[in-house]
Amino acid sequence: MNLNNLNCRLSLVLWFAAIHSALIGLGLMATPTSWMSAFGLQVGGERLFQVQGGAFHFLMAAIYAWAALKLLQMRGLIVLAIVVKAVSTLFLVTYCMIVRTTWVCLTSAAVDASLAALIYCTLVDCERDHIQRLGEIR
Repeated sequence: MNLNNLNCRLSLVLWFAAIHSALIGLGLMATPTSWMSAFGLQVGGERLFQVQGGAFHFLMAAIYAWAALKLLQMRGLIVLAIVVKAVSTLFLVTYCMIVRTTWVCLTSAAVDASLAALIYCTLVDCERDHIQRLGEIR
């Protein structure tokens, strides 16, 4: 496959992760605490951790977008994106097994695992194609 097409695909996946994280962040910050029970989450009076979670998702969205914009220079951020999604998946699955299983927790785990796998596989394809092209040049 053409390197440019693979780079475009990796960039697109990272932009999808950025948009997803920004929307989750916005949802966490904007959703009234009283509505959280609709997502299977326990309702608490304090919004601190809900807003903190939203701020964290905005930070991650910025990192994913930065990696998508500077694809060739930011391999470390791409690896960070994979690690963050994998750790998030592990946390969510563990939470479901030990604390409480909710549909939003399971769905989030599935989405994060899918994004980690998609970013990883696309990165590997890009690097494999790049190495192959370097061999053809020599």
